[in-house]
Amino acid sequence: MDIPISITQFAKQPKFLPVNKIVRSKDFRVKHLTENAMISENDETITPSNFGTVLDYMIRCILLAGKHTFDLANIMLKRYLDQGLISIDDTAEIIGKEEQLNQIPNRISSVDDIPDEAFRLEMDICAWEIAYRTNKYVEPMNYPDEITIQHLKQMMKRTENFFNEYGWPTRDAFGASTKNGLYFR
Repeated sequence: MDIPISITQFAKQPKFLPVNKIVRSKDFRVKHLTENAMISENDETITPSNFGTVLDYMIRCILLAGKHTFDLANIMLKRYLDQGLISIDDTAEIIGKEEQLNQIPNRISSVDDIPDEAFRLEMDICAWEIAYRTNKYVEPMNYPDEITIQHLKQMMKRTENFFNEYGWPTRDAFGASTKNGLYFR
């Protein structure tokens, strides 16, 4: 599957988004801050970029149960397989990890129930999306530790609260909108 337009290209064409339905960051107000409201990247065992990618994948896979969650990773995985850079066994291993993650929404009742291993599996899959964006696969060297996993879960809960307040996304590809017609950028 080829993606016809990148997120960057999409964002540079604001005519796709009706101005009266865009939620800008200045429209949000902090209701309250708790002592653990700020998450320091100094406590993380993975880079901020990897943290964001893992968080994005976990939200799409677990909270949204998205059908297209792994599309970009799989495009690159297939390219490497077709070029003989990885074996069919390596490909099957990654696909197996994706299948494991896809089963999690059926087995949990809250974000706190997500097994720690899911975040580690996600790092292996995210490496393939990063390869798609950078055109070079780099095997993960560091995986989320217990503190990083707690921070990821905290961010997932914040996202879930946001969706509960403003509406859940109705599409999970490059355009994001909610049931009440709001678009996000």
